[in-house]
Amino acid sequence: MIGDPLSSSLKLVNATAILSGGLKIGGAWGFSFPPPTKLKFIAIVEGCAQLRFFDDPGLITLECGDVLLLNGATGFTIFSDPDVTPVEISSVFRSGEKADNILTIGQDIDFYLIGGHIDFNQIGRDILVNALPKQLLIPASNSAAGTITWLLQHLAREMANEKIGSQIASTQLAQLVFVQSLRAYIEQCDMIPVGWLRGLADKHIAPALHLMHDDPAYQWQLEELAHKVGMSRTGFAERFRKTVGVTPLGYLRNWRMRLAEQALRDTNETIATIALSLGYTSESAFSTAFKQVIGTAPRNYRSENKTAPLDLTDWANKMPFPDHVGFAS
Repeated sequence: MIGDPLSSSLKLVNATAILSGGLKIGGAWGFSFPPPTKLKFIAIVEGCAQLRFFDDPGLITLECGDVLLLNGATGFTIFSDPDVTPVEISSVFRSGEKADNILTIGQDIDFYLIGGHIDFNQIGRDILVNALPKQLLIPASNSAAGTITWLLQHLAREMANEKIGSQIASTQLAQLVFVQSLRAYIEQCDMIPVGWLRGLADKHIAPALHLMHDDPAYQWQLEELAHKVGMSRTGFAERFRKTVGVTPLGYLRNWRMRLAEQALRDTNETIATIALSLGYTSESAFSTAFKQVIGTAPRNYRSENKTAPLDLTDWANKMPFPDHVGFAS
């Protein structure tokens, strides 16, 4: 897909859904969760519950098929009954009986939750987490509910069986649940705060974002972008700024610098080569722009953030294969 800003942004931050496990329970119960250190997701596979944040007395009802994304701003309590005294969830998982990373409590099971978090690299918090609200609830009544429900059903089946490949299948399904939830959120244009995600929901701004993500090295001009999306120069500039929070060319510069961060951190390309690949005709012009946006010079950024070279021997030793499985010599 050419110039897909959501895909390119998720790829840039290396956003990956990591399953923590599941909880099956019946009767009256309540659990407290500390503030998550990462972008957390909760998916309700069966039953319903209520959730309350530590800093907000209001109740959120969670029903079968709902997906909730949490940006880590505060802890929360989830329960079947508000009158139940909550138990710290970590102590429950340490002491409970788990099968396939699913904790089952009680006999008459009427609630099933799957949880996990989204892993991302250093750029992820600025680009992804800060673009999302404290909590993002995608209800089962959303237009995307059919797809999400199907994914959750299959995810639950994969987590519950021991078929070959179930671990990677579960991870990929969780990834799709996350992406589908973001899609559903983007469709709710009026709910999205100013930023690049709101731009993706705007029928005039989204095509411009596609163009810039498709070819960030191209010397885009305001007039050309406005023409491409069928707007006047002034109208486009004003709508873009109100929707995304920066000017079109300011957004382009910021996106280039995010790509530059990745290249400096993860590749051995020279700074001059990186500058040219992002549309800068000189290393000095690129370095000036990089320092203005990131706050440090490219060489300093690379020395402080360079990814360690991959040790293939160490990598092979850490592969999650059983002891009796090895590499052919």
